[in-house]
Amino acid sequence: MVGDTMRSALIPAMALLAGPTFAQLATPDFTSTFKSPSLTRGYLFQAPVDFFVTGVQVPDEANAGTQATAIYAESAKPPMFQANRPGKPVWFGTGKSSEVLAVWPPLRIAKGNWFCVVGATGSTSSVHSSYGANAPWTSSVLGNKVILGRFITQTNIFRNKGVAPISSSTGPVSRVRVFVQGHGSATAYGPAKRGSILTSDPFPPSIGKNAQFKVKPGAGTNHGALLLLSLARLRPFLPTQYGPLHAGLPLFALLFTPVVPAIGIDIQVQLPNNPSLVGAVLTHQAAIIEFPNLSLTNGLDWTIGR
Repeated sequence: MVGDTMRSALIPAMALLAGPTFAQLATPDFTSTFKSPSLTRGYLFQAPVDFFVTGVQVPDEANAGTQATAIYAESAKPPMFQANRPGKPVWFGTGKSSEVLAVWPPLRIAKGNWFCVVGATGSTSSVHSSYGANAPWTSSVLGNKVILGRFITQTNIFRNKGVAPISSSTGPVSRVRVFVQGHGSATAYGPAKRGSILTSDPFPPSIGKNAQFKVKPGAGTNHGALLLLSLARLRPFLPTQYGPLHAGLPLFALLFTPVVPAIGIDIQVQLPNNPSLVGAVLTHQAAIIEFPNLSLTNGLDWTIGR
């Protein structure tokens, strides 16, 4: 957990910026990769309100490099596997797995419809699904509770663009980051000299809730990490002797963490339930301390949402 010093710096900083939000649903943490020549996995839920999808990204723990996602809007929940019914996506896209695929114009999902998504990294030869916890798993849409169920197609969507039989199922939720207008998001980007700052998919930054990211130190010994917070990302980043600087000046918060274990350390912040913070954008970066030097990580942006 982040300390009171970090919280006191975060809250006034967040209040200074506001704007449109394009941000993600909470999904479980990664547990394993499921590889198959022809089975694509995802999740579904019934929409509690109208919402707009603005982007998608499939986590690529397999380092496949390419992603594909199909979104379906169904009037009734798909039947439980091994039963199925024909599926035709309302949106399909492919691209680099390192990028968020823009859904433009934003895709409206009407209240009461079943939002169903499958996504994987890979190719027409094989697909990799990013598994999380077993369904059911609790998430939320614009502050409204939803229950994620497992959603599947027994096909490779790189081959058929998602036009295939679809089913609900039991077992792990397969993770697809779905960005929703008005939600909180965390996006990692850019090069690093050492270590990394990573998103925490179960805890996107939303008002009145806990938001979280992870700092990993990379190879070698370290003496902790210095956390940097800014209201602006440097575009392009500034090359320094310590690595690429992504966080712009002025820096609003500095926090020394203890020695960072190889598995990383979670930094969590409880965001105030203040609607004026919706749309605020914060840039985070970490500097891994290796006396007498520092090594900068990549950057991470938070967009505060509901």
